Amino acid sequence: MPTRSAHRTSTARPLFQCGASDGLTVHSTAVSDVAFVGLHLDANTYNGGNGAPYGISFLMPCTRVLVEDCKIERFFVNMRLQGWGGTHHDLKLRRSVIADAYTTGSAHAGGLYCEIVDGLLIEECVFDHNGWRDNVPGAMATIYRHNIYVQDTTSNVVVRGNIIARGGSHGLQARSGGIVQNNFLLGNSINMHVGMSFSSTVAHVASVIGNVILDGRNISASEPRGWGMTLQSLGSGEIANNVCAHNTNGYLPMSFDFDSGPGTGLSNLSFHDNVSYKWGGPVNMSSNRFSGIQLRNNTLQDFFGSEMIHANYGALLPGINSSNNRFYTTLATNAWMFYNGQNMSLTTWKQLVNDTTSIASQVAFPRPNETIVQYDLATGGSGSLDSFMSRARNQSRLNWNSQLVGTNGAAYFRSNFGLP
Repeated sequence: MPTRSAHRTSTARPLFQCGASDGLTVHSTAVSDVAFVGLHLDANTYNGGNGAPYGISFLMPCTRVLVEDCKIERFFVNMRLQGWGGTHHDLKLRRSVIADAYTTGSAHAGGLYCEIVDGLLIEECVFDHNGWRDNVPGAMATIYRHNIYVQDTTSNVVVRGNIIARGGSHGLQARSGGIVQNNFLLGNSINMHVGMSFSSTVAHVASVIGNVILDGRNISASEPRGWGMTLQSLGSGEIANNVCAHNTNGYLPMSFDFDSGPGTGLSNLSFHDNVSYKWGGPVNMSSNRFSGIQLRNNTLQDFFGSEMIHANYGALLPGINSSNNRFYTTLATNAWMFYNGQNMSLTTWKQLVNDTTSIASQVAFPRPNETIVQYDLATGGSGSLDSFMSRARNQSRLNWNSQLVGTNGAAYFRSNFGLP
């Protein structure tokens, strides 16, 4: 049974030490119109192998439930919103810290898992290092261990203004699409994955705007990643004003990945005013199930000898429309693009997609080379990702720093690239 610490400071949340047991559960009776505010749940004796505790677990259908200003750390799964007993409605997670979920077993540890929820808000939270712990032997990252995992059975999803960092695999996996806006993603193996359906008939809708992604990482030495944003099984949407920049730790890099293989493919997407800068990998186009894809006003700049667009399938070009993009890479000019098994120049690519307005241009951005090191220094840290995340993990209602909020971090780095 969780025990409450008798000691707290004026800015600390009340601490519930949960041992190796669950923290807060709704497993037997549905609840509605409840707010859980200002709690600190810690699996203080869990070691990764002595159970599988959940920090917060909602299984019976909950309606209009708010979790705000909570800190949940070191459980097997820190938070589970799963409609086993029926559909959840209108759940909100705000301004909370979700960190260090892990296991030393083979199961899928993670920060937040959501399934069978209609109406989900995840706003201005901090998700860090969920799914794995590099200081616990055997608690390794795998392809199944994520910061946030939202299944495609969840609808009306809004993920806004969060800091999402150092997940075992995915930072955010938003399989049902939805609104993904102004998030600040740092050093995840796959930073963001929007869309995906195991059904061949479900085409999700997504609005992915204003997110900033800095750096990637590998899942393991044998599972290289470094992916910025992956899009799958979307029937319509807008992908705009996003930044992928400065990947140094992911060894199979892709900035933006259009994967039309699963589900219904990709159709009716407006992909505009996005920036890829020093990512070290191309915009990737997988399979050939594209329809109505508009690529316009994007700026792709690479200095590590990477192709700009890599499309290894034939017959995809009728679904692509390209205009007013700006490309630059240090590759030879006859190898800037790759399509259907062959390298080609930007001129040849433009002819294939009937593009008369895109250009080769090395763009002068306002402050393109700033990384999290400079931002951490400028906001009072010692100048590292560890320092920034340590400070972000101390956010609380009574100790709030607006510079350590995803919304403002993302806005700062968008301005570095001249984006609103």
